[in-house]
Parts: sequence; C-alpha cells; structure tokens
Amino acid sequence: MVFEAADDAALPEERMRMRMHMHMPLRLADQHELLAQLLQTTQQGYWLIDNEGRTTDVNPAMARMLGHPREALLGRSAFEFIGSEDVPHLRQELQQLGPGLPGRYEARLPRPDGTLVHGACVATALFDDRGARVGSVGVWADITSRRRAEADLRSHELAVNSITDVVSVIDRDERYLLVNDAWCRAARVPREQALGRLIDDVLSERVSEERLQAVRECITSGRTRRARGPDLGGRQEGCIVDTTYFPHPDEQGQVQQVVMVSRDVTEQERSRAALVASEAEQRALLGNFPGYISRLDAHDVYTYVNQPLARLIGQLPEAITGHSITQVLGAARAENLRPLLARARAGEPVMYEHRVQPAGGGPLIDLQVHMVPGADPQSGEAVIYGFTLDVTQRRAAEEALVAARDEAERANRAKSQFLSQMSHELRTPLNAILGFGQLLGSDPRASLPEHQQAWLREMLRGGEHLLSLINEILDLGRIEAGEVQLQTVPVALATLVDECLGLVQALAQGRGMKLHGSPPGLQIVHVQADRRRLKQVLLNLLANALKYNRAGGEVAVLWRDEGAWLWLGVQDNGRGLSEDEQQRLFMPFERLDATHSGVEGTGIGLALSRRLVQAMGGSIGVDSKPGAGSLFWLRLPQVSAAEMAATPAYRSGSSGSANPQAALRTVLYIEDNAVNVVLMEAMLARLPGVRLLSAATPTAGLRLAAEHALALVLLDIHLPEMDGFAVLARLRKMPATATVPVVAVSANALPEDIEHARAAGFTAYLTKPLSLETLLSTVQEMLAL
Repeated sequence: MVFEAADDAALPEERMRMRMHMHMPLRLADQHELLAQLLQTTQQGYWLIDNEGRTTDVNPAMARMLGHPREALLGRSAFEFIGSEDVPHLRQELQQLGPGLPGRYEARLPRPDGTLVHGACVATALFDDRGARVGSVGVWADITSRRRAEADLRSHELAVNSITDVVSVIDRDERYLLVNDAWCRAARVPREQALGRLIDDVLSERVSEERLQAVRECITSGRTRRARGPDLGGRQEGCIVDTTYFPHPDEQGQVQQVVMVSRDVTEQERSRAALVASEAEQRALLGNFPGYISRLDAHDVYTYVNQPLARLIGQLPEAITGHSITQVLGAARAENLRPLLARARAGEPVMYEHRVQPAGGGPLIDLQVHMVPGADPQSGEAVIYGFTLDVTQRRAAEEALVAARDEAERANRAKSQFLSQMSHELRTPLNAILGFGQLLGSDPRASLPEHQQAWLREMLRGGEHLLSLINEILDLGRIEAGEVQLQTVPVALATLVDECLGLVQALAQGRGMKLHGSPPGLQIVHVQADRRRLKQVLLNLLANALKYNRAGGEVAVLWRDEGAWLWLGVQDNGRGLSEDEQQRLFMPFERLDATHSGVEGTGIGLALSRRLVQAMGGSIGVDSKPGAGSLFWLRLPQVSAAEMAATPAYRSGSSGSANPQAALRTVLYIEDNAVNVVLMEAMLARLPGVRLLSAATPTAGLRLAAEHALALVLLDIHLPEMDGFAVLARLRKMPATATVPVVAVSANALPEDIEHARAAGFTAYLTKPLSLETLLSTVQEMLAL
C-alpha cells in the first residue's frame, strides 16, 4: 500500500460520482482510487512499518502528526519518533501483533519543533498471500487536546481542593454543582450527598436569610454580592464568616452558575478592631518616623503623608492629602513617576534613587524610594505605599569607597608594571653575569686557578642572590595582587622532604651543623598542595634554620597526623625569638636584627611563605622562646588513603640525551644585545652538531630565515623595528619556517608574559638570566638531539 494521490486522468471524479449514483459496482481500480483519496484526505494517521519496525509508508495526516515530510520518515525506525518513556510499551505491543492480535496503545510523539503530540493507535498486523507477517499498520488519532483537557481538569480539581477557603458552585436553581474539600470539612457533609441537591435540602436551617438573599440577588442581578456574619454551621462560638458570591452568566447575560467563596474572618475582624483602636498611636509613630512615608490611591492621589515628607515638600500634611501627584510635585515629576507606579501596581518590586533639593533650601540630598503595592482595607482598591530613606551619607561613603578602590587598582597596576619593567631591566645584565660565569666555571678547556675559582663562586653566589631577590619580590607582588594560580594535587611528603634535605645538605656541612634525615613514618603521608610552591616554602624554612642557628647547631624535620590536617615542623636550637619578634617575623622585608649578623637575606621569604601556604588552604606559624630555639610549622590538608586510591598516577617522561651523531642543525638567534649573543654562542658551543646564526634586527633575522634551512629559532621579545610577536607571525607565514619551533628568550618573567607568549604560538619560553642546563636541555628537546 502506497499513500500517494491517484492520477486524475485515470478516473475523473465525475465518472466516479456517476458510477456511485447509478449504483454501479466499482472496479478494483476505482476502489483503489477511492481508498487512495481517503488516505490522502483523512485526519487520521496511517503508519505502515515492517517486521523490524522500519517505516514503509505514512499518509499526509501521519506526516503532519510526526512533524516530518514523508520522505524523511521512510526507512527509519518507528522508535526514533516515539517518546523514550513509551518505547518499551510500544515494543511489547508490536510483539503481541505477531500472532495477529490487534493492538491498542497510546504514545507521545515529539516533533522537531519541540511540540509534543499525544497519539492513540489501533494497530493491525499485515500478512502476505502465504500467511507470513510482513509488518503492521497503525491508525493514529491526535488526542493532544483531550489529554490537555484532562490535565487541565485534574489541575483545576487539585487547585480547588487545595484552597483552604470554602468553595462551592450552584446553578440558578440553587443546586450544588461543585464543592471542594474545605467545604466538605466545614459543612461536615460528604461530597456525594451534596452534589445535585438544593441548598435548603443539604444545609437546611444552617444558612441565614441574609446569605440566601445575597445569593438570589446575585442570580437575578448578575452582580457580585457579599455577606458577612456569624457562622450558623455549629462551629466554634463567635466565628465570623465572609462569603463572596460571583455570578457566571451565559452568552445571553443570564446567570447560570454562582461561585460561592467563604472565609473565616474571625481573626481578621478582631485585628481590624484592634487596628482601629490603635490608629491614633500608629499615626503618631508614622509621623515621627525619621524616613518619609506616603500613600497613593488608585488615582495617584495622596491619602497620607507623614510629617518629615511634608516638611521636605514644604507643605503641611493636610495640604497634600487629597491632591494628585501632579498638583503636589508638578507635571514633569509626575510624568516620570507614573511608569514606576504602574510597575508597582503590577506587583513588581520598585526601588530607585534620586537627588532632590529640600523645599527649605540647603544642600542636595540623595533619597532611596521603595514602592510597595497594597489594598485599601475598607474598599479593597489598590494603593501604593512609598517608603523613602535619606541615603546621602551612604552614597558619599560608597563614592569614596569606589574612588579608593579605583586608586588601589591603579596603584596595583602601576606596581605590577614597575615590577615587570624592573625585572626585565635587572635580568638582562644578570643574564650575561650568570651565563658567562657558568661558562667560566664549567669550561673544561680553560680551568681557572683556585683563587679565581673562588672569585667566580662569589660572583655567581652574588648574582644568584640578586636573582632570588628579584624572584621573591615578583612572587610577593603577584600573590598580593591575587595573580598567582596554584595547582593543588596530592603530594608525597616523604619524597619532597628528602629532596629539600638534599638541597640544603651542602649548606649544613659548610656551617658545621647537623642536619637530621627525613623522620620515620612519613612515607605513607600525602598532602593537598602545589608541589613546587610547597618545596619553595620548605626550602625557605630549612635554609633559615641553618643560616640563623648557632655554631654546631642541629636542624630536624618533625611531623604529626592531625586527622584532616598534616602538621609539619622545622626545629632548630638557635637563639630563639621574643614575642615581639614573632609578631614582626612574617612581615615583608622584616629581618629583625639579622642585618647586622652578616647573614644574607631579603626579609621576603617568610612573608612569601605565609601567603603561599594560605593560598594552598593551610596555615603557618612559629613557636619559639629566647635561648630555646625555634620551631617553624605549617599545617596543610591531608589526603586520605581512600582519596589517594581514586587519584590517577602521573608519570613524567624524559626528553632523552644528546645524540653526538646527529646531523648539523642550524639555529637562528634574533637578539639586539651583543653580549647576550656572545653568551648564547658560548653556551650552544657545548652542543655538538649545532650551528648558530645570529641577527641583531628582525629584518636581518627574517632574511637569514629565508636563506637557510633552520631547525630552531631563538627569539627575543623586545627588539627594534618590531617586537618578537610580530616576528613570530611573519615566520609562521613563510613556507620555509611555518613549522619550525620558535622559543622565546626574554627577561619578561611574569606568568602573564609567559602565558601570552604561549597563546601567541611560541613553542617554549626561556627567561633571562639563562640557566645553562635549562637552555641546553630545551634546545636538545626542540632539535631531538
């Protein structure tokens, strides 16, 4: 069966009508044409599927129901167009069609436009001439409207029965059509005994004449009526019930039903009486309230203003009440207020601020106005309450705070810019000092005499100290500005402590001090921290314990498990610290009396350590007494065994060692500082198979890049003509260097500088002063030597 329109030429409609009029039997072709026309025009959907559930055909009504054209449905599984919650039921129904049993079911059909159709289907199995099942046909009807109506009815019943007010509906003959649960409880009459019966038969003498008169006036006049009075239903004595009768007329205006809503207003009546009794006192309170209060009726006429507001306007309260906002405030101000009043009457909270000139003169004041909708307790008409506060001082304080914040931000940006520039300016000469110093100390071809080696060590030590100072100042500045991003992971504490002890072992030996090894039991402990930053903190504590200890002193690492926290301490037996010294110890640039001790330091290490530990969610402190040594400790979140079991293991790879048999590789270095070029040539001379080309300007460097087959480009950022980012962009556009790795070599060492370079496409980033080991390993990795 194919749901396609028949050819009009094959059987004109006039001929078909003649046959039917003459009661002539229709030919098989005529019957097929009638069936095809029926399937094309019927509002019922026909959906043919094969034994695997694939669509073999649909009629137009079914295609519209599914929201897809017929061609988009053919060959696709019917389950693709059925709501997921109905698929299991549909599969079960299709299985029952196997023996030829008919199927009836309902399903939700989601359309591509997001709408949902509820469909009811009658399914019939299809068999061929040999009795083999070849599929099934489902006749679908759109029952969305019916389902929606049923849902609306259920919602209506739920809503009516959820109302705590007593609700009932009667017809014009005063027979009950509906009563809610609250009515049944109040009347103590089951619902089935009330529906269809007259009021007099159900409630008898429990309905007062006043209420019967109100409901009958509602039916005859078609107007809402109200009745209030004692409850005659036998409930608690003194109960007052308020009933409102709402008429529902038909198209001809005749009332056919009345909705009656009753509410226990006993407490309301008592409250109203108390309110009336205390009205004078309330008016006195409102009149002396330090803010400004007003009340507007539905016509924007003042019905109340308190004394402060009247003084602000410059009139007496009785001269304002009874007048519109236009008369009191002027046409322009009233025009601005009306949209705000409309929003308040719609139930939207309205709050705004404006600046006004008091009527008596003086400086301008800032007012904050709150508009609140309400209803008149007598008439029920909508009213607007206005509550206004003088926020002049608060606004001044806020403006001062914003100005202070902006000034602090400007100062912080200036500080960051200054630190970045100073770092660049200091690192550039340090690059030459430390770089050539490293080369002199490690050159196997020209070993220096011992006394010159000593001078060299002092030069390198001074340079490293200066570099450490630069790094600590930058770190401290970035942390205070909130620009340091930490990556906290589970850290094996035993391995970290061993690394730190190994790094300060030479310092301990040089000072003749005993450095105890890693404490027992630490191998199973892990903390949540940034490993590099935690190592920096621990090294600072160990170095301080050795530098400020007494001759022949001892330093030990201690630890203890505090449940969710891990406590780690560094104990020395130096001179100790007073209470005053402990208070000043963690302040930046505070070295106590160490400036006269001959011990090098910056006074930044402990301040930096405190901020780093706090940023990792921990705490740091010191326990010390003069003459009894010091115990510096830190407390960090501990990682449990269960958390460690769920943490993936990380393995670090190796870039391999240099391959002396590698082919000669050409490296281009673009740098305008001649000293830095000489240093780079000396450092890369340590790598066999590397040829270095250098250029002092970007133009010369780009020319060399076009003339030579480069394996790597080392590129300074601050260059004449154009900066390193522009040079990188041009290198990437040149076919010869489009894929050549480019490494930035710069004295800009701030994290944002490095991140910017990475984002721009630099393969790696080396900061000046250059470390010989880091430079060589990076070049080896880039060249895969």
